[in-house]
Amino acid sequence: MEWDTAAGQAIAECAGARIYQYQDKTPLLYNKPDLLNPWFVVERD
Repeated sequence: MEWDTAAGQAIAECAGARIYQYQDKTPLLYNKPDLLNPWFVVERD
């Protein structure tokens, strides 16, 4: 669900990672009508 990834995203971003949607490389969005997250990527250089 939408907010299930928020804490992990915050931790990953604090550690220097980038999180984005797989399909179009845009940031994950929250508070949207559809509660399911799209496929996403977490990467770090």
